[in-house]
Amino acid sequence: MLPTHKSLPDSAPLTANRLLEDWLAYIRTVHIRSIDMTLDRVRTVLQRLVVRLSFDIVAVAGTNGKGSCAAMLGAILHACGYKTAVYTSPHLVRFNERVRIAGIPVNDTDLCRAFQQIESARGDTPLTYFEFATLAAVLVFQQYAVDIAVMEVGMGGRLDAVNALPIDAALITNVELDHVRWLGGDREAIGREKAHIMRGERPSVYNDSQPPGAILDYAASVRTRLLVAGRDYRHESIGGRWRWFGPNGETWALEPPPMPGAVQIANAAGVLALLACWKKVRLERETAVQGLRDTRIRGRCEIVSYEPLVILDVAHNPSAVEILARQLAANPVTGKTTAVFGMLKDKDPAGIVRTVEGYVDTWCLATIRDERGTDAWELANLISGLVRGRVHCHASAKEAYKCALIRSCGDDRVVGFGSFYIAGDILDYMARLS
Repeated sequence: MLPTHKSLPDSAPLTANRLLEDWLAYIRTVHIRSIDMTLDRVRTVLQRLVVRLSFDIVAVAGTNGKGSCAAMLGAILHACGYKTAVYTSPHLVRFNERVRIAGIPVNDTDLCRAFQQIESARGDTPLTYFEFATLAAVLVFQQYAVDIAVMEVGMGGRLDAVNALPIDAALITNVELDHVRWLGGDREAIGREKAHIMRGERPSVYNDSQPPGAILDYAASVRTRLLVAGRDYRHESIGGRWRWFGPNGETWALEPPPMPGAVQIANAAGVLALLACWKKVRLERETAVQGLRDTRIRGRCEIVSYEPLVILDVAHNPSAVEILARQLAANPVTGKTTAVFGMLKDKDPAGIVRTVEGYVDTWCLATIRDERGTDAWELANLISGLVRGRVHCHASAKEAYKCALIRSCGDDRVVGFGSFYIAGDILDYMARLS
């Protein structure tokens, strides 16, 4: 009999027929740590599962923009005629969002079946929640015989579970300071970790014009074909459109992606560059246009309501919040702005608050209910002296959001950011009201 989770309402074993919520509660308990970076466990369980992958894998790493780039890759590859899957993390509202085929989240039954296979195969090998999720995605993609899977790296690259898989093409969005406890305290150290998703004789893109030397050195050592933004491809904005100058001499005039912000055009340029140099894919302007038009991803400077204007963004480090700040500056409101803000403990609250403080009049701080989450009252102490507006503390994102709405009028603005948990909890609350 398989082990049961201590909080389950009865003693029935975990099987494929158990509810997905039970499985998700259980896999959080299998490993004593939520983050334990090594490839040994995933490789061991992969061998026991006897998985022989029949699909190609595009890995996406980087500090910011991974989810947007993964969504664009999935949509463009789908437009090219491939049966395409996308694996991203974390999710906003439902776990199923992490595992999508042709843009549609897979169902509970398929995920539970995959978890059952993993549980049966792992024996006494403890897997983290993310490792369980990654292996489940692989099994589901294999079950549905996808052609290409776009897989987002969770953290770093060298020791991330996705790096245990055979990678056929790699996109590194950028390298900024984040997760320094695990990845290192400077761009070179972090770049060295992310570089390891690149493979020899496989196409790779670094989608920023200033790559750390560690990225260039590793690419040279494994003999990957590395394209760098600004050197091997570039883009420019022209009015409401933009032009892409590709690595093979392409010059395409394109509509911007449906997500707001100049950063999404830069993301699209890197995505197109990777597909243009990957021999498996025949990229044409028409499929690029169609794929970008079809790209959908939530929580990226997303307007979810009006009067007051409500914007949700998953930005959770200073470089990502800087992009959000530019959006707020470019689109001012006549009223006041209230921030619904919460963070995980390993983030940089001072750096984030300094970046956006000039655009916020009132702060509604939210406790994030996770072992890595920061208590709202603790967060208030951390940012004390950095903010000029009033600060209100709340036990949840839902309560902080309700407070922000009460304090806002029709010409005001509410901005929820700081974590996926903030955006996800607000979206969940709004869905329950509708």
